[in-house]
Amino acid sequence: MFTSTRSYANGVTFLAHELPHYFIDYIPGPMNHLVITFENADRPKRPRLDGLREPWGGLMLHKKGYSVLGIKPKAADWYRGADLHEFFRSAALQLFLRSFQKIFLYGSSMGGYAALTFAGACPGGGGATVIAYNPQATLDSALVPWETRYPEGRAQDWTGDFADARIGAARAGTVYLAYDPLFAPDRLHVERLDQANVIALKMPLVQHVVSGWMQEAGILKPFLDGALAGSLSQAECNRLARQRRRISHYLYGMGMKSRSPKVVETCLRRMLTFKFPHPNRAADFTALLCAAKAWHLLAEPAIRDVLLPYNDETLFRILKPVSDAGAPSVAQAVCAHIALHRPLQAVLLVLNAECLHRLGQLDQAEEQARRAIENAPGRGNCYRILARILFSAGRAAEAQAAAQSGLQVEPSSMLGWRDLATYCKAAGDHAGAQTAHARLTQWKASA
Repeated sequence: MFTSTRSYANGVTFLAHELPHYFIDYIPGPMNHLVITFENADRPKRPRLDGLREPWGGLMLHKKGYSVLGIKPKAADWYRGADLHEFFRSAALQLFLRSFQKIFLYGSSMGGYAALTFAGACPGGGGATVIAYNPQATLDSALVPWETRYPEGRAQDWTGDFADARIGAARAGTVYLAYDPLFAPDRLHVERLDQANVIALKMPLVQHVVSGWMQEAGILKPFLDGALAGSLSQAECNRLARQRRRISHYLYGMGMKSRSPKVVETCLRRMLTFKFPHPNRAADFTALLCAAKAWHLLAEPAIRDVLLPYNDETLFRILKPVSDAGAPSVAQAVCAHIALHRPLQAVLLVLNAECLHRLGQLDQAEEQARRAIENAPGRGNCYRILARILFSAGRAAEAQAAAQSGLQVEPSSMLGWRDLATYCKAAGDHAGAQTAHARLTQWKASA
């Protein structure tokens, strides 16, 4: 069945079989247990023609001792290819699968759908075990007319075999699921399944991509290991799900859903204790802060002290939206507080300058902008903010010169060319304004 031996970039060898629309990888392991893995639809428009890419979760499972059969589509087609369906029905694959004591199918989202639906093709009286994160049950519009996501998947042919995961899941032994029960698009898919053999970890208020939030909460490994061992119970899933309180994204979801200012404020205060290991978590905090207009929190000395250990890039992601949402005085006050304890980097210096500009404190704004340029002379935004400050002070020619300096280091800046056209016109340089307009038009046409 496998026609060649190949190796991944890390040196792990595998047996390969190629179909017209899929790569099939087999990585033998010491255990007589096979995990069939399926990729998700991350960036569905991109082709997936690299046959040497690692199968989804494959090497992690191989390190645990499992044999792995990785199904890798050449496009995000929701595994609707007739060649793959024929492969799963083939006598050769059935004979291969019967050589294993246990079979697992593993995937997330699009891959979760495949894990569920192809469970029906696995031999064995006890049925295979499915482990799926936020899966779809089908994208057949006749069965799920409410599903409007995944246009690449809905465009596939949903007639014939393996079109409804409800059928495959019912033939499985145990189906372990993880999903957000309050996120209707995912919950409705799960509700289509026969619940008799389902053990579910319900993680509310995190929405899609549940496995990522499980990883952040520290429960992905115990969930997966328990499912592979067959020891994971519904009670244990419920216990693990309570660990969602340890991630900021859950608190963001709770705060956004709540109508109580007190609950929102509690969520914001709790979120600040997580130190935001990923930029998206800082974005969660800022989005909730701006949605609630809870600027007063950042005025509290204790909260400002909590922000002190954060790096300047993270602070910028928090404070810039606050300033843009109409509270530049709050953002500026935090910048000033940070500056009392350590020097600001260019990213916060230029934000401080922008806030001071919005507050009409032009002299202080100019000083901060010039310090930002000294700190990072290759950062175009520093010159843009300085130019805007100078222009507000009635110094059009100086603003023009600053804008031109910024475009020397960042020639592709649309904002820079737009601003330069304004400054040139105000300074009486009509030829310069026409040139800037022409570059702006050229940039828009190529964007």
